Amino acid sequence: MRIFGAVMKKRSRNFTHYFAMLLLIATIQSADAVVSDVTISKKLSTANVLPKNTSHRLVRNGRDLRLEISHYPTVDPRTQKIDALLLARTILHADPGGIDSLITRFYVDSAPGTYHDVLVSNRDIVGADAGIVSTDQLLNGIEVVTIRSSDGAEQRFNGYWQAGNQALRKEDFRESENLFALAFKEGPETARSDGRYYAGLVQLAHGYSGREDTDDEQRVYASIMNALPTASSPEALRAVRDVYDYYLKKNDLSNAVRAAGTLVELHVRAGDTKTEDYASDLKLIAECHRRQGQSELARKEFEEAMNVKIAALGDHHGGLAEIYEGLGDCYSDEKNSVKAQEYWHKAKVAYDHAAVTKDAKHHISYEVYRAIIGRLNAKMGPKVKPRWSFDNK
Repeated sequence: MRIFGAVMKKRSRNFTHYFAMLLLIATIQSADAVVSDVTISKKLSTANVLPKNTSHRLVRNGRDLRLEISHYPTVDPRTQKIDALLLARTILHADPGGIDSLITRFYVDSAPGTYHDVLVSNRDIVGADAGIVSTDQLLNGIEVVTIRSSDGAEQRFNGYWQAGNQALRKEDFRESENLFALAFKEGPETARSDGRYYAGLVQLAHGYSGREDTDDEQRVYASIMNALPTASSPEALRAVRDVYDYYLKKNDLSNAVRAAGTLVELHVRAGDTKTEDYASDLKLIAECHRRQGQSELARKEFEEAMNVKIAALGDHHGGLAEIYEGLGDCYSDEKNSVKAQEYWHKAKVAYDHAAVTKDAKHHISYEVYRAIIGRLNAKMGPKVKPRWSFDNK
């Protein structure tokens, strides 16, 4: 309340008006989960927060709300932030359970097609009510995205992506998600070719996961699956691998295959099908195909991945261990026990190398090594002799 008092005094309104308005805003509470837009609009008018001669419109997208303001008397950013705070407080107090994210859009009458989107988060309102941040800190932390009529898709995308990334750093997850969605809407092709966009979404999914918001986490991963990247970059590849891991852990092999297939396609487009990373990503799709019962297809993919890695690393290298094990599993599925044993033994030797290598990329800890060897021994059985080695291949 102290910050809102300071804010309103800066608006130079008389104390009586200011005190009455605060009392009115403070009493606007609702027990309903969702309040109608008509009701919210009436509360805005009754609270008398907006300057005279302005008009407003509410645009709802699920639990995200945009308040559009026309004929606003100034383009001063600070003044707009102040009014956006007051408007957001009125709306979020009116419908505390029904709105996840709120953007106030100020149209510039003198420049048709130009507007300022001001994002005030629930966290900002709570901090202001509690008086735990200063007025300047509060206003400086509010994100503003300026969109001009002449801006192209890339400029619009960058504006919303940067704001979404800032919201993510503040752990304003729902606001960040809304801004990332706007970034994609304004520049879908730019988003699909920008690894930063996918890195942000994955970080957002991890944030939801840390809060055990599983439905929100799932929604973010689904949004990535609905718009997979079209250009290879380290950030994009890492993000899609994360998506693959998420769906594989859920045993959603259909989406895991799509994610792994995207990784392979990105490598092909970039012309780097002879790299170790390509082989590692091809292994992912092979693992899914084997689990789906497509053993022959999986074996061919494992073999291609193996050949690429052998050319890059040599056949003793720990980086081939999982591929050898996967090939052994494929041959086992095909009832070819001799070939299965051969590749499982190759895998064991490669895992031995991985356990002792000083190469951080391919090193596995002793605890992981013990678990893997236990798994391999169970596959090979205790009476299998002689032991296969690279020396008698």
